[in-house]
Amino acid sequence: QCISDKLCNESIGRVASRVAKIDSVRDYVNKKIRKIAKCGKFVIDGRDCGTVIFPDADVKFYLTANLRERAKRRSAETGEDLNMVIKEIRNRDNQDSKRDIAPLIKPKGAYVIDTTYLSVESVYEIVESIIRRVYDNRNS
Repeated sequence: QCISDKLCNESIGRVASRVAKIDSVRDYVNKKIRKIAKCGKFVIDGRDCGTVIFPDADVKFYLTANLRERAKRRSAETGEDLNMVIKEIRNRDNQDSKRDIAPLIKPKGAYVIDTTYLSVESVYEIVESIIRRVYDNRNS
């Protein structure tokens, strides 16, 4: 099984949100991520990647969708009750946006993509076109 499936599990998200409040853990993990990223080009996913871990990244994206759509997607993935998922997402967003250490905010200079009414393929096409445009402009 692909490790991404395990990392994207909602139970991991709940634990990550709690652990993210611990300064020493956050510092350790962020240093490791930065060290790994020096070895090549990477796509990094996370709520503070563009604000804290890589504030000077070449390209940053802030993907968003309305609460109900996010919950519908998660519920379809996990089989959990939609209303329960709505509450969980709302609580995590609230917790992450109000924490003292690296709160959830839109990164400066990030491309904002509202995915509420977009397919995965459409989001991919948008992201790819932005990346191509950014690098084409740099190489011109």
